Amino acid sequence: YAEARMSHYLNVSIQIIHILHQFAPPEAIRVYSIDETLVDMTGTERLFGSDEHVAHLMRATIFRYTGIPVTIGIGPNNVLAKLVLDLHAKKKGVATCLLHDVERLIHPAPIEKMWGVGTKMAVHLQRLGIFTIGDLARYPLESLHEKFGVIGAELWHHAWGIDESPTILPASSLFGAKRTRPKSIGHGITL
Repeated sequence: YAEARMSHYLNVSIQIIHILHQFAPPEAIRVYSIDETLVDMTGTERLFGSDEHVAHLMRATIFRYTGIPVTIGIGPNNVLAKLVLDLHAKKKGVATCLLHDVERLIHPAPIEKMWGVGTKMAVHLQRLGIFTIGDLARYPLESLHEKFGVIGAELWHHAWGIDESPTILPASSLFGAKRTRPKSIGHGITL
């Protein structure tokens, strides 16, 4: 049994974000969760070199200042970066997946490893004969949309490495957005 130390986790997460500011401007950094951050490195090649080089530099810098080993997934969009992180970078530290690599690197993985597929969705997909991400990619898009709505279509696109969601959020969504009162307040921690 290990006691949760949320304030320590948050402080380390903030330290890591500050370190990332050495590599990218604040608007290019999107904190996804306490332990995941998306960074758009577009246009930094002349400063840091290749994506792989800057990824190793980031890892070394974060480890030097925090003692935390991090893993980095590199891709042309958020989905591919996350998928290659989960499927390959956690084994070797840094991994890259470009669109032409999707069938080789992503498709062989079990469907439950797909970002956005939880336990219940995995069961529904397996009932349709979808056991790998490649099976999902080869399943007819129209059928997935009929069975699961927009989520089915989104999962199909993600299985092919297609993701239109921005890493950099528009300033209006960060600052000028109309705020609404929450309908309920929960007390919970997810790491």
